[in-house]
Amino acid sequence: MRSVRSRAANSLGHIRPSVHVASGKGTRNLYSDSEVFKLAIANRLRDGSVGFRAIRYVIEEVDLREFLYGRADWLVLRVRGDDIAHRTVPKADLKHEISRREYSNTETIYYLAWLSTLLEEVQTRIDSLMKDREDLPS
Repeated sequence: MRSVRSRAANSLGHIRPSVHVASGKGTRNLYSDSEVFKLAIANRLRDGSVGFRAIRYVIEEVDLREFLYGRADWLVLRVRGDDIAHRTVPKADLKHEISRREYSNTETIYYLAWLSTLLEEVQTRIDSLMKDREDLPS
């Protein structure tokens, strides 16, 4: 359970706290770990100028376990008009992935995001906060 602030998620309105909703001044929303991962991804993509529709797609459609359990490192997001699709790519296959001919299509926008490292950093911060919390006197 985490208390976080996220401008991208607030703009999306799609990542709502499942643990506790703030109920007034001085209270905070509490998010589950998976919600915190989604908030981090939304912020990273928004900082990379990815549009809200594409961010919503990632939050709703991409299986984050691919990145959390080491099966993939990179998210390749393809946006062509109203069509959005993605692929998850292991780090070892990235060079082959970006050499694909389809990337020369000028009607399509591609975004690459290194999500495994981002989620690893978030997990480390969560673990550290939980340890600090355990070390506090009751």
